[in-house]
Amino acid sequence: MTIIYKSAYYLIKIIIFSSYSFILYAMITGNFDIYSLFIFFTLFYTILITGANFLPFFSSKIGRLQSFDTDFLNTPDQDNYTLKIIKKTSFYIRQNKKKLFVNATVKGYFNSVIIIDQYLLDLLDKEEIKAIIYHEIYHISRRHNIRRFLTWISLSLLPMLFAILLDNIPERFIELLNYIYLSKYIYLVTIFVFVMVYLLVFLMILHVFRKQEIEADLFAKNKIRKKEKLISALRKLARINKEKEHRGCLRNLFALHPCLLKRVDYINKG
Repeated sequence: MTIIYKSAYYLIKIIIFSSYSFILYAMITGNFDIYSLFIFFTLFYTILITGANFLPFFSSKIGRLQSFDTDFLNTPDQDNYTLKIIKKTSFYIRQNKKKLFVNATVKGYFNSVIIIDQYLLDLLDKEEIKAIIYHEIYHISRRHNIRRFLTWISLSLLPMLFAILLDNIPERFIELLNYIYLSKYIYLVTIFVFVMVYLLVFLMILHVFRKQEIEADLFAKNKIRKKEKLISALRKLARINKEKEHRGCLRNLFALHPCLLKRVDYINKG
């Protein structure tokens, strides 16, 4: 049931944000021109994503997030590149609160912040915390946050391009539909093609994101040199979030992270 609650939670947020953008646009312009509407929605979506990533900076300034001491990461065998990232990164603790998902996460684009939930610090030992932090450091080193930001923004532009396409359907496409006797369903066919393309692109993006998580796991394993600590940290994380070790094929397709069994398998093999 947890996955249903999570899906409903994010779906409601999307509906609220979308509705708000439409209402705000109508209040400003007094009309619902489709092109301007999609442009406005894209800008609104961009502001939301950007704000969500910069919120930790403001939260830390007003004392809502507690700083986290990372001196235990400064080991003699630490390489200079990783040490440089650690020094440039701010670490904060998010206090226990009612939330759907407990995790450590990276925020920000250039001056990165790693936020660790208090639940994790209470649950994990020092080596396990190290593994989780190194996982996030890998994301910073590969600038995954910036790449994902640009990816989501690019994805939000597709509906706008689709609206333009509906108004400028290529003649060759119309001729093809005439040939197979589907010309009277031209808009339905166009919408179906768009949905299929959008879904395919979306699934490809999620596949890349899952691959990035596996790479981050392998980096963390190599840094702590104790794969059992990384595995135990992931198991505890899955348990506290009430996640099953194995997911069905459909759930795997739409997941941002690989299932626990797959991650453990890659860690053992990698």
